[in-house]
Formats: sequence, structure tokens, C-alpha cells
Amino acid sequence: MMRTQRRIGLLFASIGLAVTVANLITFSLSDGFVAALLNLKINSVFFFSLLLAATAFIRFRISRWIQTFVPFLVGTIAVFDTYDSVYGLGMFAIGIIIGLKHGLFIRYFRAKAAAVLIYIFAIVIAAAELTQPENVLAKGVDAVLYLLLFGLLLASIYSDEIKRYAAFSSRQTAYIRRLKNEVDSLQESQKPIDLDERGITPGEERIIRCLVEYGGSNAELSERLGVSSSTVKAHLASIYDKLGVDNRWGVIELCRNNQWE
Repeated sequence: MMRTQRRIGLLFASIGLAVTVANLITFSLSDGFVAALLNLKINSVFFFSLLLAATAFIRFRISRWIQTFVPFLVGTIAVFDTYDSVYGLGMFAIGIIIGLKHGLFIRYFRAKAAAVLIYIFAIVIAAAELTQPENVLAKGVDAVLYLLLFGLLLASIYSDEIKRYAAFSSRQTAYIRRLKNEVDSLQESQKPIDLDERGITPGEERIIRCLVEYGGSNAELSERLGVSSSTVKAHLASIYDKLGVDNRWGVIELCRNNQWE
């Protein structure tokens, strides 16, 4: 996801900076360089370009929201310039696509999709009311139908890819869930063994601790602990029985997460 986020941020920033330079040159030729530098639209495009460039390198979720929100903001400005601006409606479509890619519409998809369409409908009506107040409802409906056509066309063209992606995502989710269960089970098995609960005596615990920390044969354990080999052998037999293992390696594996002071 971070790679896609970086690509979107850098692409938007590059185009935005190119538009800034082009507008700066154009306005400079007609209004002068100083007036062009003070132009609100040019400065707005430059600011948004820098903001989107920053989102390419910031991992926080807010960066994905910014990448989705900025096209909506730019589209809103364009629609108020010209209510039927294809450029404005196109920016709305871009914002929707980015939001879907970032997974921002997955939860409560229907409610969010309805809210977006209602917002666009209201914006187009408000913009049309300022310039051409005749049949404003029809103009709002036209804008919504335009975006619906765009979305349905994309869904139709890429339906096979969408189904494959959904199936892959489902398999990945199942795999991750299974892996999590295995990790939980492994973590459960790695908890320290309650030796008192198993009836391990202090002498047997010394044997276990020495085995876990150093390993070694019965003779080595006898020498390290200062007890006879027969005592070590008797303790080990009792330990195997109490812990339900067959050999010293079983003891080491079962008690390797125990801590001793």
C-alpha cells in the first residue's frame, strides 16, 4: 500500500508543479510576473502539490485521506467555475478511485457512496444556481448519472479482475487468520511451565534448570550439581513422569521458557 501511496503522491505533485509553472508563465505574459506570483489559483495549485508530495512519504492513514480529499476539493472548485466542468467531475471520479484503492470506502461502502453522490449532486446544483439557475435539479442528476456511468463501466470492464482480486483477498484473509491461530497456539505452548503444579521438587527443579541452561549427560549434571549420578538418574526418571516426556530433550523443550533467579 505504501508503494501505491508514494506513486499517487508523486504523480499528483509532479503534474501539479507542471501546471503551476505553466500557469505562472501564462499569467506572467498577460498580467506580469508579480501579479502571477500573487495569483490565488496558482498558489493554491502549488500548495496542494507540495501537500501531495508530502503524502508520498508519510505513512500515517491521514496521508491516504488527503490523497482522496484533494481531488474532491479541486473538483469542487472546478465545478463552481463551470458547473458542468468535465474536469471537475473527472477529479471527483479520481478521488473515488483513490479512496477505493486505499480501502477508505470498504466499511459502510453503501453509506459512503451515497454520501459522495449526494455531495456531488448538491455541489453541481449550487454551482448551476449561481450561473444558470434553470433546471438545476436536472443538471445535478446529469452529474450523478455521469459518475455512475463511469463507475459501472469500470466495474463491467474489469469485472473478471475484480472477482479474481476478491477471491485472492479472501484466500489471503483465510491464510492470515489460520496463521494467526497457529501463532497464538505457538505462543500458548511457549508459556513457562508451572513446575509446582506438576509436583516438581526443589531438587528436581535444580536438575531441570541445569539441563535447560547447560545440557549435558548424567555425569556432567552430577559434577555440576555436586550430587551422585544415581541421584541425577532418579530425579530424571521422576521428572519425565511428572512432565509427561520421554527424555532430557523433552524436558529442555518443555521448560526452555521458564525463568530462574
